[in-house]
Amino acid sequence: MSTARRPLVVLKLGGSLITEKARIMTLRRKILKRLCREVSRALSVVDVVLVHGAGSFGHPQVKMYELDRGIRNRHQLEGLTVTKIAVETLSIEVLKELRKAGVVAMPIHLSSCVLSSSRSEKVELPLDIIRKCLEMGVVPVLHGDIVIDEERGIRIVSGDYIAVELSISLGARRLVFALDVDGIYTSDPKLNPFARMLTELRRDDLDRISLGMGVEMDVTRGMKGKILEAFRAAEHGVEVIMVSGLRKDYVYKALIGELPERCTRLVA
Repeated sequence: MSTARRPLVVLKLGGSLITEKARIMTLRRKILKRLCREVSRALSVVDVVLVHGAGSFGHPQVKMYELDRGIRNRHQLEGLTVTKIAVETLSIEVLKELRKAGVVAMPIHLSSCVLSSSRSEKVELPLDIIRKCLEMGVVPVLHGDIVIDEERGIRIVSGDYIAVELSISLGARRLVFALDVDGIYTSDPKLNPFARMLTELRRDDLDRISLGMGVEMDVTRGMKGKILEAFRAAEHGVEVIMVSGLRKDYVYKALIGELPERCTRLVA
């Protein structure tokens, strides 16, 4: 269980929300700035662990160097450095905006403290460090990352996996996914004007909806991968909410336990 004094919420900021995924290494600063202010306000009610996606600061680089397939040649090692520079650049921008919003935050980079093995799906996260940050009233900030892997050389650990694993391991009250759409739809609302948003989503529903959203440049299985990860948390008793980060105060409401008018709840 969480050692935090107040209810713990894990917030995952989607890469498509805080970056322009069609334009390499382009930040959506106004959106990020507002979201950081909403996190700051919520900290009077809950403790928060923040995880953000890489968006255009990670996915294009990983795809270009095929890092998601592991290290097979020396050329890919250059891509390792290129990708880390890009991801850490985004991480610094997130920290800057959190600081401007009055949030004391601590970056935790898995690439520096995790050794994985491809023989296991599970990646051991630095829970003791995260718990200590929470005890001190500091917001831990993590992101999708590259870690050293004993068999493949490297391994991509998605922000979605990190957020879900932390919500389970720390006994979080809620897990909030902030998206660039209102929730989960029957098909991609950016392509299909007749797509219908689901206020509740069960595993059985996955066979009846199209989950092609966000797969063009996403090396972490896109929206389907996100939902499948999220159901792991829901099945461990964590309240999982998927909400638009483009709507003012929706993330704030979700963090403090007020269900926004438009969102999707996962039902175990």
